[in-house]
Amino acid sequence: MKKTIAQKLKTKKYKRPNKLLYNLLLTFVVKALAKKYKTTFVRKVDMKKYKGKQFILVGNHASRADYIFATLAVGGAHPLNFVVGHNEFYRSHLKLIFNIANAIPKKNFVPDMTAMKGIASVIKQGGNICIFPEGMSSISGAQQPIALGSGKLIKHYNLPVLMIKISGGYLTNTKFCMNERPGKVEVELTELLNEEQIASLSAEEIDSLLDCQLYHDDYEWNLDKQVKFNCDGNPEYHIEQLLYKCPHCLSDYTMKGENGKISCSKCGFEVNIDEKYNLTAKDNVKHPKTPVNWFDWERRIERKSVQESNFFLKERVALGGLPEYKYLGKTETSLPLGEGMLTLTRDGLSYEGTKNGKPFNFFIASKNLPTYGMCTDASIFYTFAHNGEYYEFMPLESKTAIKWLLCTEEIHRINGGKWQNYPWFDYDKEEQFNS
Repeated sequence: MKKTIAQKLKTKKYKRPNKLLYNLLLTFVVKALAKKYKTTFVRKVDMKKYKGKQFILVGNHASRADYIFATLAVGGAHPLNFVVGHNEFYRSHLKLIFNIANAIPKKNFVPDMTAMKGIASVIKQGGNICIFPEGMSSISGAQQPIALGSGKLIKHYNLPVLMIKISGGYLTNTKFCMNERPGKVEVELTELLNEEQIASLSAEEIDSLLDCQLYHDDYEWNLDKQVKFNCDGNPEYHIEQLLYKCPHCLSDYTMKGENGKISCSKCGFEVNIDEKYNLTAKDNVKHPKTPVNWFDWERRIERKSVQESNFFLKERVALGGLPEYKYLGKTETSLPLGEGMLTLTRDGLSYEGTKNGKPFNFFIASKNLPTYGMCTDASIFYTFAHNGEYYEFMPLESKTAIKWLLCTEEIHRINGGKWQNYPWFDYDKEEQFNS
C-alpha cells in the first residue's frame, strides 16, 4: 500500500546530510541568496576547532530565509540538520531541498516524538543540529519567548552550543509581505555554552539564557543603522495585517497601508513609513516609534480585553488541512476542508462547521494552546494542538489573524499556561508614542 506523506515522515531514517550534495546546494543556491541580501558575517568562533566535534546551533528566527545565514555562518565543512516545521514538508517546492539537507520535521508547539527520534538519530551519527528555539519565524520583527523544551534538549545532549544573531533578516523578509526586500543582513556567530556550563545549569536556566541572548528587534536595530530596504516603493504593503488597531481612535481593522502611509479610515490618523521603516507624522501627531512598539501596544490592550469575564472572539473561517499524498503547490499552505465558526473564550478555542462535507467540531483548552503558527504571511494561522493534526484557519470577513494570535497567547498566559512572556515585558507600561 502506498504510504501517505505523514507515514513517510514518521518512518524515515534521518541521517547526516551528504556533504557533496549539501555543499553543491550551499555553493549554487545559498551563497547567491546571501549575496542578493548583502549579507555580512562576523565569526567570533574558530570553526577549525570544531573539526570532528559536534555542536548544536541556535539562532533568533528572523525570517523564512534563516537557513541561508545558518549554513554560511558555520560553513560547508559542518553540515547542519535543520529542525523545520512539520507542515513545510508538504510543500512541493521545498521537497528536494529538505531531502538534500535531511531536515527533521517538528510539529510546532506540541510534543513530537518523530522530531525527537530524528534528532537523536542524527546526533548518534555524529551530526550537528540547528534549531530556532522560538519555534516560528518572527511575527512582529522582534523575537517571541522560546518554545518550551529547548533547555531540556540542550541539557540532555550536553553538546557545545553555538549561536547566530541575525540582524536585518526580518526587514528583508517581513511577515506581512511575501516579497523579498533586499537591504542588508548582518550575522554574528558566537559560542554560547560549552559542556561544563551546560552541566552546571538547569534546563530552566538554559531557557532563560536563550531568551536573553536570542532577543532581537530588527526595527530598533535599524533606527541606528538606517539601512534602506528595496520595498519597490511600497514599505507599507499589507502592514495592516500586523498593525490592525488605530493608536488614535482605538478602532480595529480600520488601518490601511497605501502610498507610503498607514492611515485609519475611521478617524483619519496617519503616519508615513519609508524604506528604512521609519515612522513619521505631520503636525506633531503622537504615534508609535516603530512597528514593534505598535504591535506591543496592541498586545497590552488585548491582555486587558481577555481578562473581561464576557470576552470572546468569533469569526467565520475557512478550514484547511494537509494532503495525504499529493504535495502542495508553491503558494499553497493547506487544502480546503470546509468552513465554520471559530470561537475563542477564556476557556479555549472551538471550531464548529464542516470538514470534507460533514459536520465537524473540536475544542482546545487554553492551557494546551500557547500560540499559533503562521506559515507565510499574517493573514492565516494554524495549530497542531488538536490531537496533533494540522488545522489552518483563514478569516473570511476581516484581517483578524493577529488579534486571534495576541488574544490566544494572553489567555494561555493569564490561565497559568507554561509559555509565559519575557520576565522583562511590562504589561502595565504606558507606551511612549513619538510626536
